Amino acid sequence: PAWCSDWYGGTPFLHFYPPISYLLTFFVALLCSDPLLAYKIVDTFFYVVTPFSIYFLSYNLGFKKIQSLFAAILFSLTPILLENYLYYDRFTTTISVPFLCLFLISIIKALKSGKNDFFVASSLLMTLVILIHHLTAYCLAVILLLLVFAHYLKTRDVRAILKSLVFAVVIPFLLSSFWLIPFLKSSLSINNPFY
Repeated sequence: PAWCSDWYGGTPFLHFYPPISYLLTFFVALLCSDPLLAYKIVDTFFYVVTPFSIYFLSYNLGFKKIQSLFAAILFSLTPILLENYLYYDRFTTTISVPFLCLFLISIIKALKSGKNDFFVASSLLMTLVILIHHLTAYCLAVILLLLVFAHYLKTRDVRAILKSLVFAVVIPFLLSSFWLIPFLKSSLSINNPFY
């Protein structure tokens, strides 16, 4: 049943877009009694938080503080980012980027240290990314495969590779399967002009 012909060709709400960003906005709207204001609050909050996550990612990748700060500023002032934020409103992308950065930090630390805390964190963060924005999760999965392959070439540690894939791919798939499996099933079977 179509609920809005302008949204993904009329497909049901939250059927083709992950639920967390909209549920977060809903709960903020309950607090402020204004859905549009809630949307603006959530969007702006994550837009402001993202440069900090870029800074921490850069710093954890081994860059110095000034270089990490420059990366955060450069990211914030990139014309394409500003254009997307001001004109196209990539709401779920804006929300997903800090979690993407935190995931990369945790999986890199997990691969370096082998500590379970970082593997668990990477599992939860990838699950959040899947449930916030599936395209970001797809891009993140490609980055993950490159990281894992590079780690394998460096260490030849097959156990660490398998462990990272279980924690960063299999467990998040299972945790998000309540939304992800119907999404994938529908995506493959629907005649939608947007896909």
